[in-house]
Order: sequence, then C-alpha cells, then structure tokens
Amino acid sequence: MSRPVPQQNVSFSNDPPPSRRNDPPPRPPAKGAPSKSSLATSATSTSPLDAYAEPVGYDSGYVDVGSSNPYGFSASNGADVRRKKSMVRPERERIDPGHRLWHYREHAVDDGVNVMPSSGSGAEKDRVGCLGDFAPGPKDAWMVYCFILTCWIPGFILRGVFGRRTAESQRAWREKVGIVSICAFLMGIVGYITFGFTQTVCGVQKLRIQGGQVNNGSLVINGYDYDFSSWKHPVALPEFNGSTSPIYMDNWMAGGKDASFLFQNVNKHCLNVIIPANNSGITHNSANEMAWYFPCNLHSQNNSLPTNLTGYTSSTNCHTSSTARSQFNALATTAEVYYTWDMVQDPSRNLAVFKS
Repeated sequence: MSRPVPQQNVSFSNDPPPSRRNDPPPRPPAKGAPSKSSLATSATSTSPLDAYAEPVGYDSGYVDVGSSNPYGFSASNGADVRRKKSMVRPERERIDPGHRLWHYREHAVDDGVNVMPSSGSGAEKDRVGCLGDFAPGPKDAWMVYCFILTCWIPGFILRGVFGRRTAESQRAWREKVGIVSICAFLMGIVGYITFGFTQTVCGVQKLRIQGGQVNNGSLVINGYDYDFSSWKHPVALPEFNGSTSPIYMDNWMAGGKDASFLFQNVNKHCLNVIIPANNSGITHNSANEMAWYFPCNLHSQNNSLPTNLTGYTSSTNCHTSSTARSQFNALATTAEVYYTWDMVQDPSRNLAVFKS
C-alpha cells in the first residue's frame, strides 16, 4: 500500500521576471569542480527507481509535484550547494523608513563622491571643548564654580587623603563643597542681618552724659566732656609751671565745671552779628573783629553757684590764640553732654535751643 500524498496548495506568481541584462556575467567554475552535466548525470543515476524520471538540470529549480517528489525540491540539492532559483529576492525588498538598512541606503544614494570621507586609521577622535577635560560629565557654570572653589585641593590629595579614587567621586566631592559654601554664605547673610546690620546703620554710639552729672575729673567745653584727671597745664607763669592742673588747684577748682567761655571761637559766623559796644573794654578793631565775646570765666554745670560776671575786660583766662586753639583741638573728647526738655524749660537754668 502506497503512502498518501499530502495535500498542498502551490501558487506561482505570473509577474514577469526582472531583466537580467545588467547582471554581471556568471562566474566560471573553479578548476577541478564537477560540471553541470556530471552533476545532472550523478543526480539521475543515483537510484534505479529514477531511471524513467526526467533528468533535472541546473536551470530547473523546482520539479512537478508527484508521487516520487511530493515536496517539489530540486533533485540536485544534495550535490550542488550553490544558490538555486527561489521565490525570495532580497534585492527586490522594499526599503521603508523603518527598515534596518534605510539610513545606510539613503546615505549611500545621497552621497555624490565615489569614496566616503573617513579617517585613515578609522579610530574615533575625542573632541575637547574650550573648558578642557578637567572633570567628567557636563562642564556647566555650576561645575566651573565648584572646581574654582576647590582648585587648591588637587586630585592626588583627594585620592590619598579622602579616598576619592575615581574622577566621578572627585566631582561629587567638589560639588558637595560647593553646596556647603552656598549654605555658609546664606548663614553669613542671616548672621549679618541679625547682629551686624544695626551696627552698620546706627554706628557706634558715643558715650552720653546728662548735663549736671559730669564728675570732678572732667571739664565741659562746648557740649563735650574732656577728661583732665591726668592732664597737666602747659607752662604759663606765674600760674602754671607745667606740672600742675587747674582741676585740683585751690585757686581754680575747675573739676566738673563748664569751661566753654575759656575757649570761645570768635570772628566766624558771629562776625558783624556781635559787635563791640561803644567804649568797650574788649580788644577789637575797625572790622568789628573782637578778641572775645563773653567774660572768660568758669561756670557751674547745674547753676549751684551764682554766675560769675567779673573780669569782663580781662584776657587772662581767654584761650583765643592760635597756639592755645591748636592745643585744645588736639584733645580727645570723652563723652557728649546732653540736656532734656525739662531742663530747658527750667527757668532757673537760662538754657536755649539752637539748631535742634
């Protein structure tokens, strides 16, 4: 009983074959290779059952379906490994944009030169930007800031001391230092606003002493306190020999008093405002320039003593010369003397407010 032949649906396309006019000529067989006729003869004489079968040559790619060859394979497939006629034509394959060879084909077609430009060795060359290759990764402004901030710590110190052996870990360490610097800067701003802003805006406040509270080791001159506790008066015979001070002398007892009238600044803004009276005993000239305006006497700072109006025409205590003024200007003030509005309103004080 013979084996049943499987049912197969074989269809052949009626499309005309492509023109092979432009194909290259066939390659000649190598020396010693069997010829087509010998292959056909050996294929037809392999079995006594195929004695009556039609010989299959090189050009007969497929044979008719029959009981002796149910799958339609060429009889010479076993002996000839060269390509036979088939229904698969790779050169006819449509190259779509999604095909794996799309970019290669388009690049080859668009290029107008016979030789593609390339390097002689075929090795890829690294492109180095204007910032160089000082760190891995992107070289943006943040990395430049971190590198400048930590440029005093070279890479070998990071490797040997901090254990940062790779370039990536060194970059991460430098970026951490950059973040810490920003935090420290913000902390400095907060500290300045908290502690330093007041001193910057308001400045250092001078020591202020209320009028009437100046101690006996100081003098009040033009609204300021001067410390004369260790000061010695220059030589001015017969009163002063250079080692004495009017603060503690019995004839003066100037400690804690107001000596502003001893250092009058005359002939400036008050010129022609305060003019000498007729037959005045104060030294003056025709331009109304006067040697002093008020009696050069000491006064109590709290009106505890009566006002001294003596010596109106005496210049003994007046320090109006250029030498006396320069020595006075060289002295440093200790504090500022201030007065309250209640003190100004006190009728027994005879105080007035000017430019305030």
